[in-house]
Amino acid sequence: MLDVIKDIYLDSFIDNPDERIMHQIKTGESWASVDRIDGKCLLIGGMYPYWAGVAEAWVKLSPDFYDYKFTAIKDIKTAIKYGVSGLGLHRLQSFCIDDEVYKNFLGLLGFSPGGRIRQYLPDGSDAILYEMIF
Repeated sequence: MLDVIKDIYLDSFIDNPDERIMHQIKTGESWASVDRIDGKCLLIGGMYPYWAGVAEAWVKLSPDFYDYKFTAIKDIKTAIKYGVSGLGLHRLQSFCIDDEVYKNFLGLLGFSPGGRIRQYLPDGSDAILYEMIF
């Protein structure tokens, strides 16, 4: 069943990704983007609007990401730009575990550290809040 859902979703996404993303942004839906190069899925990510002007960004990287990281980071920044303008955001935030690799990645995307959220993650560990203010 999951393969069928995945195929339907990816087929509709691949047909016209810009149109699909912009529709979801304009209607206030959460949305996701799949970045593919040479037939490889590099990442999937999106934004989830909380309320007017505020959304949370998320991304899941594949192992192939590191072979194309500069292109993928550029694509993520473009997606952020679409989301910020389409949703009329004044704040975009993201969380990560307390790990230098993740914190550096969010920094490369333009996020700034916003604070530590104690015992936030399912295992009881802290999360680090990153934010962009516009």
